Amino acid sequence: MKKRVCVVLLVLAAVLAASCTSGGDGVTPTTNPFIGGTEGLTARFAPDSPPAAVTDAQIPDTSTFPFNIIVLLENVGEADVLAKQFALVTIRGIFPEDFGTTSASLSQPLGTNLDRVKKDAEGNKIPGGVGDVKFENLGYVKVLQGNNEFPIQADVCYNYQTKTVADLCIKEDATKTAAGVCQITGDKPVFNSGAPVQVTAMKESVAGKNKVVLTFNVKKVGSGEVFRAEAPVKCSKGDFSKQNLVFDQLMTDMSGITC
Repeated sequence: MKKRVCVVLLVLAAVLAASCTSGGDGVTPTTNPFIGGTEGLTARFAPDSPPAAVTDAQIPDTSTFPFNIIVLLENVGEADVLAKQFALVTIRGIFPEDFGTTSASLSQPLGTNLDRVKKDAEGNKIPGGVGDVKFENLGYVKVLQGNNEFPIQADVCYNYQTKTVADLCIKEDATKTAAGVCQITGDKPVFNSGAPVQVTAMKESVAGKNKVVLTFNVKKVGSGEVFRAEAPVKCSKGDFSKQNLVFDQLMTDMSGITC
């Protein structure tokens, strides 16, 4: 008698490593230059992949129902995702040897670059790139005594970037309080590109005649977890020295200013 191997589909867990860039070009941003959003890559299983149920082996170490797992990815944020070293999909929830494969084979890199979401010349939204990662010719190679369920989960690990634009006030003498075209001290508006990690607040204050201090808050606003960006990409769960870390780079595009 053939027993069923039931496959329970779980919500795809998207984990990421992100970098955050804050900067400006000296022009006051009056409208949001970005499309926005709080996600980078989205992921889902292709229909019937994996199937709802397969059969076990009639003879040990053979498979009577080979199947594939296909994970569909889409870039819905505003940063490009490069293939191979910068995006990795790992299947979890099954013991590899029971399904005729190895642990290494259940981790596959993205095979193509996924372009970011963009605006055309008229301001219309151009969707980001789509791709897939395939895990093929899997099959249950053991004989079951009854039906069994396996929760299949796909973890997606990828490097991502956030761009933030803010309007800062620069004066010849920062300590002077005379009225001018801008005020140094206070909260500054910020605009973020579509990404799961963003700058949610920025404050500027006076630190001397020729010095100002910028304080900004970085927050995870999308789904998943945050890890230090690495190449090749690796989301090191359990390694607290690499969790909740981002790389910040401040660019002013103005001569005579040192950050």
